[in-house]
Amino acid sequence: MLGILVAFLIGLLLAAAALAPRGWLSWIAAAGLALPVGAGATALPFFALTWAGTNSLPAVLAADAAVFAAAVACFIRRRGGGDAREQGSTHPLLAVLAFGALALALSAAAARTNQIPLGSWEAFTEVNLRARYLAGEGAQWRNAVSPDLIRSEPSEPLLMPAAVARLWRYSDGLDPDVPKLFGFLLLLSAPVLLFGSIARTAGANAGLLGLIALAASGPYLVEGAAQGTAAPLSLMAAGAIACGFAGKLGLGGLLAGCAAFTQDEGIVFAAAWLAAFPARSSIAAAAPGLAATAAFKALLAPARVTAAAPELPDIVGLGYAAAVVAILAFGAGLAAEPHPSWPRAAAAMGATGIAAAFLSNVPAALFTVWPALLLLALLRLNPFPAESQSAPADKEDHREAALPAGRGRGRRK
Repeated sequence: MLGILVAFLIGLLLAAAALAPRGWLSWIAAAGLALPVGAGATALPFFALTWAGTNSLPAVLAADAAVFAAAVACFIRRRGGGDAREQGSTHPLLAVLAFGALALALSAAAARTNQIPLGSWEAFTEVNLRARYLAGEGAQWRNAVSPDLIRSEPSEPLLMPAAVARLWRYSDGLDPDVPKLFGFLLLLSAPVLLFGSIARTAGANAGLLGLIALAASGPYLVEGAAQGTAAPLSLMAAGAIACGFAGKLGLGGLLAGCAAFTQDEGIVFAAAWLAAFPARSSIAAAAPGLAATAAFKALLAPARVTAAAPELPDIVGLGYAAAVVAILAFGAGLAAEPHPSWPRAAAAMGATGIAAAFLSNVPAALFTVWPALLLLALLRLNPFPAESQSAPADKEDHREAALPAGRGRGRRK
């Protein structure tokens, strides 16, 4: 699909501009970030065009061309990368196990996708149905935020419906295979992002361990095959966290802003991420997504009807919020500790998972943040210390930049 390819290329250029890759592991990480970044960078202008009533194909192509030109400019101006010393050696048996498990998991996810070609009920009502309205002519798009959608959730943000509607504009139709392919490619981006982000910092073997753990997460794969918003939110959260702890705050801020416009829980994540990485570059990059979310909530979204007792989605949101805050606090603590101990880190991870599952009353919140948990655990626990000595050089630059004035590079004479 041309629309997916354009979004992927835009995202790849922006990710490569931030990571400035010089080794194959960093290019893998950039490829894993490409589709979520590109989908967000193109869905936001499409939403603005739709609101303005000018989402015709020529207008969409012009907006995508402008975003593509900006991405090319960022890529040309990129700074030299710091991953020339990255460690790419792998244990052969571990690689066979990891890719074998991943192949089986993705095959099962593909079979699940074919079983529900229109997606789960959530995907059909909250994403695909609203995307049909956004791709319509004239003022038809306002049906996507109509309070009459009683079986949908019209107050939920519109990034994923806008992304699907944009793809339908490219295809000049409402082909149901478009959101199915888009959702599966987003699911496929998760292991690519996980392996590349972990491997470029902690070594390829640590990245393979992440693949095995993700492949064993059946409920996450089922959710990813459902074409809903939980898996894309999870992917954006994991990408933002990976970029944050790698010092790529601009790209991480863009993903955090897009997460806010993906789900209501993403608003909580964006606030927590910006609190953890408060820099001008991260705030500026998150501004488009946050502005779209604020405008949508203030001017378009119908009032949410609340019952006397807390509803299950609200409880799930509470569990997700608790999990996000715990993950960021846990990751910040590991980042400040050069050699964290396995028992203490395992206890922190266990407490995070238990809190998320308990507060949500269902494991959905934990599965949503599961890739982020895996990423932080293997990124910061260094299960292969010999490989971590070849971590990217930009980590030291990021740590020194975070020191108060007078304590950075200038302290050595």
